Amino acid sequence: MKEYAQAPHGDVSAEQPNIIEVDGLVKRYGTFTAVNGIQFQVKRGEIFGLLGPNGAGKTTTMEMIEGLRQPDEGVARVAGYDTRTQLSKVKEVIGVQLQSTSLFDLLTVKEITAMYASFYHVPTLPILPLLDSVTLSEKLNDRVKNLSGGQKQRLAIALALVNDPQVVFLDEPTTGLDPQARRTLWDIILKLRDQGKTIIISTHYMDEAELLSDRICLMDRGSIVALDTPRNLIRSLESESAIEFRVPALDTMPEERRSELLDSMQGIEGVRQAEFRKDSYVLYTDQLQSALTGLVALTERDGIQFTDLLTRTATLEDVFIHMTGRSLRES
Repeated sequence: MKEYAQAPHGDVSAEQPNIIEVDGLVKRYGTFTAVNGIQFQVKRGEIFGLLGPNGAGKTTTMEMIEGLRQPDEGVARVAGYDTRTQLSKVKEVIGVQLQSTSLFDLLTVKEITAMYASFYHVPTLPILPLLDSVTLSEKLNDRVKNLSGGQKQRLAIALALVNDPQVVFLDEPTTGLDPQARRTLWDIILKLRDQGKTIIISTHYMDEAELLSDRICLMDRGSIVALDTPRNLIRSLESESAIEFRVPALDTMPEERRSELLDSMQGIEGVRQAEFRKDSYVLYTDQLQSALTGLVALTERDGIQFTDLLTRTATLEDVFIHMTGRSLRES
C-alpha cells in the first residue's frame, strides 16, 4: 500500500506571492453570523486546508472567495482580482468543485466535459488528457448515471480543471467515499499541487487535512482559531505523544474525586497537560516512558484500575480540542 505519511509539507516558499487575499470577510444570515471577520492569505502553489466541524463556516468562506456568495463585509481577491467588482476575471482563473455537484446523468463523461469546456472564452484543456489525469479515460463513453461515487467526484474535479485554472477549490471532495476512492483523490490532489496549481480544500477529516495541506486554517463557529503548517500546529501542544485510558469506577466516583485524580495526573513527571474527555483521560507528554511509569505508580498507589490504555502521537484533533474544548467531529 502506498505510504501517504511521507507526502511533503511546508515546501512552498515564503517568497511566493499571495494568490488569494482575504481581509475581514463577514457573512450573516439574520442574527446568525456564519463567518466572522476572517483574514488570511494563500501562497501561489500551496495546498491550503480549511479544517473544522460541520457548520464551522468553511463552505461559506469558500463561496465568498469564489464569488458565489456576496460577503456582508470585507474583501476577497484572487490573482489580484476583487471578487465583488471583477468577478468575470475571477471566474477565468478559478476552478470549483462544489460540495454537491449536480451532473447531467444521461450525458457521457466525454460529452459533459466538452459541454463544460464550451462555457469558457479562455483556452481549455484537451479533453482526453484531462480525463486521463483523473483516471477516467476508460469511462469516456459511459453515461454519468453509471459512474460510482468516487468516479463522479473525479469527474467533478475534471470539470473544475477544464479551463486550466490557477486556483482550484475543492469543497469536502471525499465525503461519503470509501477508503480506496479517497486515496485515489488524494493522489490526484497532490499531482495538481506538483503541477503548480494552488488548491483550497475544505474538510472535516483531520487525517486528510494533515496529509494534503501545506498549511491548515482551523475554523470553528465562523472564526479562525489557528493557522499554520500541520507540524507547527501539533508542536503548539508542546507534546509529541498522548496517553488515553478509561477508569471503569468513574461512573460511581464523586465529582470532587474526579477533579483530584485529574490534578494528580497533571503532576506526573513528563505530563505537560491532563484532560478528561467524555469517558476517557488523556495525558499529553514529550516523555512517554516517564509518563507511563508515573501513571502506573499513581494508579497502584491510589488503588485505581484503568482499562483500554493506548499511546499515540498527538494529532490535529488534539490541537482543535485544546483550542475549542470540543471535537472536530462535533457539529
